[in-house]
Amino acid sequence: MLERIAAGDAEAVRPVLDAYGGLVWSIVRSSLSSPAQAADAEEVVQDVFASVWRDAHRFDPARGSEKAFIATITRRRVIDRLRLAAPPTATAAPLDAAELAAAGATSLDEQVREVARCFDALPQSQRGVLRLFIVEGRTHEQISAATGVPLGTVKSHIRRGLAQVREMLEAGEQRPSASREASS
Repeated sequence: MLERIAAGDAEAVRPVLDAYGGLVWSIVRSSLSSPAQAADAEEVVQDVFASVWRDAHRFDPARGSEKAFIATITRRRVIDRLRLAAPPTATAAPLDAAELAAAGATSLDEQVREVARCFDALPQSQRGVLRLFIVEGRTHEQISAATGVPLGTVKSHIRRGLAQVREMLEAGEQRPSASREASS
């Protein structure tokens, strides 16, 4: 059916709605289940089927079933809606010097410099994408559009870049404790 939609066959829309409407509703209502979210749920369902119409050409039967394709679009739209509806995260109160010392850190400035050093050690391609993601708060899609980098590559750069920074920070944390143990 998706291949017919991709070819522009408007007659294929009704069979897709009939075949997958229940699946889409069940996924949406599992996450947007409160009465206050009813309008959001309806909008997400409409958005899903608009996306199916618009993106049917991306469906590849070799990579999965129509059901999986539509379920994936649905989950992504639900996540997007939940992110939009989520209240801004509260900013944690800054740590004072005593709390930092108790945590084994000498200063917050030092921690920031260490993260910056790790960030600067990343390849330029990852650094640029991470800067857009973290500093500017852009979505994966916005970064892809702004840089011309394929969406999958943007996601990989972010995931790998964050993992590398975490690994570098963890390796840095282990060195001092290892040297303290050796001198004990």
